[in-house]
Amino acid sequence: MKKLIKYIITFIVIILLVNLFLFLVSLIPSSYIEKNVKESSEILLKEGVKPNVSAIHLVENDNYTDAIIINECYSIDSINPFFSYMSSRKNYKDGLTENQIQDIQGELVSYTENTVDEEYDTVKELNMFLNGKVTTSVEYARYWHGYLFFYRILLLFFNIQGIRIIQLLILIALFVGFIYLMKKNFNLLIAFIFGVSLITIDYFYMAYSLQGAPVMILTMIASIILLLRMKKIKDIYFYFFIIGILTNVIDYLTVPLISLGIPLLIYLLYKQKEKDISLKEEIKIILLSSMTWILGYSLSMTCKWITFDLIFHRSLIISAIKQVIYRTGNNISLSILINNILLFIAKNIVFIACFIIITLIITKIRGKKVVAAKKEERKKNIIPYLIVASFPIIWMSLFANHTLTHIFFVYRNMVIFIIGILISFKNLFEIK
Repeated sequence: MKKLIKYIITFIVIILLVNLFLFLVSLIPSSYIEKNVKESSEILLKEGVKPNVSAIHLVENDNYTDAIIINECYSIDSINPFFSYMSSRKNYKDGLTENQIQDIQGELVSYTENTVDEEYDTVKELNMFLNGKVTTSVEYARYWHGYLFFYRILLLFFNIQGIRIIQLLILIALFVGFIYLMKKNFNLLIAFIFGVSLITIDYFYMAYSLQGAPVMILTMIASIILLLRMKKIKDIYFYFFIIGILTNVIDYLTVPLISLGIPLLIYLLYKQKEKDISLKEEIKIILLSSMTWILGYSLSMTCKWITFDLIFHRSLIISAIKQVIYRTGNNISLSILINNILLFIAKNIVFIACFIIITLIITKIRGKKVVAAKKEERKKNIIPYLIVASFPIIWMSLFANHTLTHIFFVYRNMVIFIIGILISFKNLFEIK
C-alpha cells in the first residue's frame, strides 16, 4: 500500500509540475519569438522536408515534424495559455485564424487553403502561415508536447540553427560523461559496445532534430543518473515508472523505447556484476521494469486525454484511441520485418566488424585463453540480453503503420538490438 501511494503521489506531482512549466512558458507572447521563428522557417524552407544531413551515412532529418514543432511554439496564445498548451494548435494567430479544427484520427492533414492539390508539406505550410496565407488552425492535443517548454525559451534567443548547435553540445557532453561512467562502472569493452551502438543510430546527427533530440537527451540523462546512483536506488521499478512518465511528456512518438531499453541493459549488467543472479531473477527484472515503464507512459498519455475532455468537453479519448488503432494497422509481414533488420545491420556492418576484431585483439594482447562458458552460465549471460534485444522488433510489429511511415527515424530503436546482440556475443565466451 505504501508503494502504491508513493507511485500515485509521484505521478500527480509530475503531471502538476508539467502543467505548471507549460503554463508559465505559454505566458510568453509569440511576438517575442517571431523573429527567430521566421528565420527558422526560411532555414527549413531551404532545406526541404527530409534533407540529407550526412551523405556518408545517409541520414535524413525530419523537418516535416520540426516545422510542426516550430509552428506549435509560435501558435501559443499568451492570452489563453492553458487552452493553448493543452490543445497544442498549429497555424493559430489572433486576428488571422478564422476556423479551428479539433484533433482528428489519422495523419495531421494540411488545411492550407492554397495547397489543396499539392502533397502535404508542413515546411511550406509554416512559411505560408507566417505570411498570413493560412487561416485554419488545427489542434494536436493527443500528446503533451512537453518539449514546448524548452523550445519556446530557446526561440527567444536562437533560430533553429542555433538550437541545433546547443543540442549538439548537450549530446556531446552527455556522450562523454556516459562513456566515462560506463568504463568506470564496468570496463572499456562494455563502454565501447554502448558507444559504438549509439553511433550506429547516428547519435550526434540527432542534434539536427527537434523531434528526436528530447527523448535521446532524456535517455542519456536517465542512464547517467542510473550509473551514478546504481547502489543507492532501492526500487528500480519506481525509477522506470518515472522515466516512462517523462518519456511520454516530452516525446513526439519518435523512439520512446530507447528510454526503457538502454537503462534496462545497463541495470542487467550491474546486477550480473554485483552478485550471482539467477536467470529467473533477470527475467523478473525485465518484465517488471518494462511493465512499470509502460504503466508510467500509458497513464501519462491517458491523463492528457481525460483532462482535455473533461475541461474542454471534447472527444479526444475517442479520436486518440482510433489513432492508436490506426498506428497499429497494416501489420508488417515477416519478410518486410527481416528486410528492415538486415538493412540496418548492413548499414552498420563496419561498426559490428570493428567490435568483433577489437574484442579478439584485446583477448590476444592479454594472452588469455577464450573458453566456452558452461551451459547454464551461458543461458544466464545471454538470454536476458537477447530478450531486451527483441524489444525493437516487437515494437516494429505492434506499431506497424508508424514504423513503415517513419522508418527513417524509427530505425534508431534498433540501438537496443545492437547493444543486446553485442553483449550476448561478448558473453558467449568468457575470458578465463
